[in-house]
Amino acid sequence: MISRGKRAKITPKGRELIILRSLEDPRIPRTILAEQLQRELEASGEDVPQVEVLERHISKHRNHATDNPQDKPWTTATLDKYPISPEVIPFLVNTGLDLPRPISIRYAKWASRLYAVTRDDEKSLADFADVYQWKERIAELDGVAFNSLPLDIELMNYAMGDREAALRLFLSTFMSALVRRHHEGSRSAKR
Repeated sequence: MISRGKRAKITPKGRELIILRSLEDPRIPRTILAEQLQRELEASGEDVPQVEVLERHISKHRNHATDNPQDKPWTTATLDKYPISPEVIPFLVNTGLDLPRPISIRYAKWASRLYAVTRDDEKSLADFADVYQWKERIAELDGVAFNSLPLDIELMNYAMGDREAALRLFLSTFMSALVRRHHEGSRSAKR
């Protein structure tokens, strides 16, 4: 039975969703985001906390999101303090040019770690690095140890020839956001 209100239990999956949505676009007002989260949580069969409870979680995660220096922008000047594999630098520079905001030191770290497995496929490298950095960041903000094993299994599937592994992992992490954006886009197009 789905519970609504103050007594709603937020599961680890629910916490992960709240953290991810809180950080995806900090310009979305807390109340609007809390209402969107209520719909997403209910649609996924999770308990649904009150808007005020969700607003407190959103504020907490947004306020602590920049506490870690790894979430600061990466540039080649950060290599002194955060060294990475030199082979990945061209990929990071090119990727950084294509994005609306700077890539983070955390993203650069994961791209460097994953480069040897995905070096011939920059799209997959970008997807894997993005998912790893988001999952690590979410675990950190949730106060739990980051367990990369499920991600590592998909990475190894990719290395063994399953070229859809990166896409599957990316979509399983971000699918509800993509569906929500598509749904909101089709709703606004009808107006």
